[in-house]
Amino acid sequence: MKHIKKILFLLTIVVLLVSTLLTTVSANTSDNKTNQDNEREETGKMSGKDEVIYATLSPTGEQQELYVVNRFDVVDEGTIVDYGDYTSVRNLTDMTEVALDGDKVEFTASDEEFYYQGNMENPELPWSIGVTYYLDGEKISPEKLAGKEGQVKIEVDAKANGNHGSAFFNNYMLQLTLPFDSASFSDIQAPDGMVANAGKTQQVTFTLMPEKEKTFTVEANTTQFEFDGIEISGVPSSMSIEDPETDEMTGDIRTLSDAIADLNTGVSDLVVGIKEMNDGATELVSGSAQYRDGIAELDGSSGELVDGSKEIENALQSMNGSLSDVDVDTSQQDQLVEGLKQLSAGLSEMKDGLQKLKDNYSTAFQALDGAMANIPSDLSEEFAALNEWKKQSVTFNEEEIEALREAGIEQETLQKLQKGPSSNEQFSSTIKELEGAFNKVKAAKGTYFGNKEKPGAKAALGAVVGSLEETIAGLNEMTTNVDTMASEISPASDGVDGLQQLKDGIASLTKEYGSFHTGLAEYTNGVSELSNSYSNIHTGINEFDQGVSELEEGVVELKDGTQELHDSTKDMPQEMTEEIDEMISQYDKSDFDPVSFVSEKNEQVDHVQFVIQTKSIEVDEPDEEEPEKEEKSSFWEKFKALFS
Repeated sequence: MKHIKKILFLLTIVVLLVSTLLTTVSANTSDNKTNQDNEREETGKMSGKDEVIYATLSPTGEQQELYVVNRFDVVDEGTIVDYGDYTSVRNLTDMTEVALDGDKVEFTASDEEFYYQGNMENPELPWSIGVTYYLDGEKISPEKLAGKEGQVKIEVDAKANGNHGSAFFNNYMLQLTLPFDSASFSDIQAPDGMVANAGKTQQVTFTLMPEKEKTFTVEANTTQFEFDGIEISGVPSSMSIEDPETDEMTGDIRTLSDAIADLNTGVSDLVVGIKEMNDGATELVSGSAQYRDGIAELDGSSGELVDGSKEIENALQSMNGSLSDVDVDTSQQDQLVEGLKQLSAGLSEMKDGLQKLKDNYSTAFQALDGAMANIPSDLSEEFAALNEWKKQSVTFNEEEIEALREAGIEQETLQKLQKGPSSNEQFSSTIKELEGAFNKVKAAKGTYFGNKEKPGAKAALGAVVGSLEETIAGLNEMTTNVDTMASEISPASDGVDGLQQLKDGIASLTKEYGSFHTGLAEYTNGVSELSNSYSNIHTGINEFDQGVSELEEGVVELKDGTQELHDSTKDMPQEMTEEIDEMISQYDKSDFDPVSFVSEKNEQVDHVQFVIQTKSIEVDEPDEEEPEKEEKSSFWEKFKALFS
């Protein structure tokens, strides 16, 4: 027993001595440390540092906790100085102390990587994150949503947080990941996101580019809502973007632009051709009107012409009857001569009238023939080109349309490109009118000129001129014969032979004129029919002229449309290349120099990264009774127990 007490006494002395020694060493160490702190300088050297900012948000996006893990690439061992508005710091590398004095952080590091954590209170992130939840179309708080069943929608609104950390907002892109347990969620819809399977979890990922703000939406069906929270990472968009291979796309656009330019040129040529056809149609109407008036005048004179001819025929027959008596009284010689002179004057007047009609008819016929000849004979190539182009349509997928829209191409032009020419009602209507009018032109020309097998109207109309010339020549010959008879009556009356010759001449003239009168009557009947039928032809020519005039107006409008389309697309390949270059320059942040998130005093910053997490939404588990914990014995109690 005494032996035990002696041991306890010795142990007590040892403990007291050790305690005193430790106190003394600690005091000396503390004094030395204070002196070292007062004299400490940055003796170490680093090649750069990284900052990873870890932030925790509430389920709806309110910021709650934030700390920063700093990593240093130490080149020379010694004291390193860093800066940050920290509330506390902690060494994550070894057991050496990290000193915090205001915003100044000091630590001693060896020539390797060194980590320390700095805790911050209420710092502002560069982005403001807002999360809203809906159940079956009704807004709901995350606490009430836990464990619910139905259709759920999550809206994540990411935007700039004022001017806080604008350097990061302008140069960093965010990646937002929403994990959904496949056992609880189905029919996941994310219009702007990418859905991927990761084991038993389906992950929806959204990407927000620098300087952009957007609201992302996810919809899904859930049997029991539980959610691990949204993982958000912010990384620099510092990769250098190479120029994409746009030759194929711009080549297609250039082909389209060139085709539209060719179309515009073709329609321009078509406008010129239609204008020439319209001018020809106008000349045709004018010539046709002259011809119609000439044939009508000829028809109007036919009655008088036939009546006069009938009187001449009657006079000749009367004269022939009088001369049949050989005992003609020579006292009637003067009366006979006067009758022949009147007959000659009547024939001359008829001849002059026919000559005038013939001249007018020839002028009208030449005008009609020239107008017909000036009408284009064939537009088949133009129609083939227009109909082929009308069948074409240009289509783009949604990504290409969006790229064109972002490239600055107007919506109206995009619609024209998407619809193509086949949907242009004005274009189709104009083509039909053009085809119909030209078919009428071809029919009119075919009827007029005819072919080898079937002569056209030109031959019949031209024959009128020949008939008039023959009639005039016949009248001229008869007039000469009558004048000759009148001059020879006096000497012919001196003898029986002369009288007989006169009788024979008058009889022959009477017979010839009877045939002439019959032919003249038939001719005038034909002229009357021609005048009546040509009125209908002239009416059709007028309608054709009006149709060609309307066609010219339609083609001019078509030209305006193709010109507008050409103007909208002629520079599209170059504009697209320029817009692509501009878009690339917006997202190419390769020239961004990293800056510290925690303090602008920090230099040699290589990388800064943000790791942000919203808190999970879980169903509350029922409380379970905790087993009674055994009370732990103190060190002295255990020490006493050894000797009890």
